[in-house]
Amino acid sequence: MKCRHSYDHRRMDTLASLFLAASVLVGATACTNTGLDDATRAAAITEVADLIRSEYVYPEIGARLAETLMQNLEDGVYDDISNKDSLASTVLEEILAATNDPHFGFFVRRPAADEDTPDPGTSPSASGLREASVLPGSIGYLALDWMPGDDDALEAVASAFADLPPVDALIFDIRENFGGSGDMIGLICGHLFPDSTLLLTFYDRSGAMNSEVRTKRQQRYFPPEIPVYVLTSENTHSAAEAFAYVLKHQGRATIVGDTTPGMANPSNTRSITGGFALTVPFLRAHHEHTERDFQGIGVIPDITVTPEAALDVAIAEIMENAGAGLQR
Repeated sequence: MKCRHSYDHRRMDTLASLFLAASVLVGATACTNTGLDDATRAAAITEVADLIRSEYVYPEIGARLAETLMQNLEDGVYDDISNKDSLASTVLEEILAATNDPHFGFFVRRPAADEDTPDPGTSPSASGLREASVLPGSIGYLALDWMPGDDDALEAVASAFADLPPVDALIFDIRENFGGSGDMIGLICGHLFPDSTLLLTFYDRSGAMNSEVRTKRQQRYFPPEIPVYVLTSENTHSAAEAFAYVLKHQGRATIVGDTTPGMANPSNTRSITGGFALTVPFLRAHHEHTERDFQGIGVIPDITVTPEAALDVAIAEIMENAGAGLQR
C-alpha cells in the first residue's frame, strides 16, 4: 500500500480510504534529514500555514493557527532550528496545542532505504483480520490489525464471519489497529445491525454533508441477544476508534480496555518544501446519537482496564453474565 490517506480527498461514494491513521506522504520525493537554510525553513512554514488555512475542517481555528505560525516565522521563533526533525516536532507541538486534533501530523519524509525492514510477524494482515477463532465458552474472537476497504479484504472478512461456527458472544480485538476504511466499518456492522443503519455522517469545512457510513446487508447476522465486546487501547486509531464509538453509542457493544487517542477527523497528507509532509484533517465526523464525535477525547471504555488484561476481563464478563442468565 503506497498511499495511506486518513481519508480519500475525492468524493467518497465507496468510502474506500476513510481513516488511515498512519500517514505516508502523497506524491513526495524522499529526502534525508540534512540542515535547513533560511529560505527552505520559511517556505515550509508558509506552505504549512497556507494549507491549514485553506483545508482544515474548522476554518476559524485554522485561520488563527495559520496566523500564529506566520507571526512566529516573522518573529524569528524558528531561526535557530537547523534540524528538520526539530522543526517538525516544534511546529507539530504548536499545531496540536492549538487544535487538540491528533489527526494532524507534520514530519520528515524518509527515504525507503532508511526505513527498518518490517518483521513479517508484525506486518499488518492483507485483509486486516489477523485471527478469527472460537474461544472456550463459545465466544467468537476476531482480531483486526487494520481496516482495509478493498474488495479482496472485504470479501475475506465477510467469509470469516460466514464460516464462524455458532457462538454465544463476540469479541472484537482492535487493541493494535491503526485505522483504515469506512467500508470495513459498514461491512462488520452489517453483521450486527439491520441493513442500511446509519453509523456516521461526515461534513466538510463549509458544513455541507460529504458522505455517510451505513451498514450493508450480510449473509450472517448476529442478533442483539448475542453480546458484543470490543477491546481497545491507546493504539486503537482512527477508523478502529470510529468502529468502537459506533458500537458503544448505538448500544451494541461493551468497550473494554483503555481510552483511545481521539483521531476522529479524516485527513489528507500533502508534500511540503524541504522534504516535509503535513497531514490536515479536512472532514469532521458526526454521530446522530451523541450529536458529536470522539475527536480529541477518544472512545472511553465501559470497563477500564489495562490493554493487557482486556481480553481476560471481557471473557470473564461474558461467562459471568451467561451464568447469571442461567440462574434466572
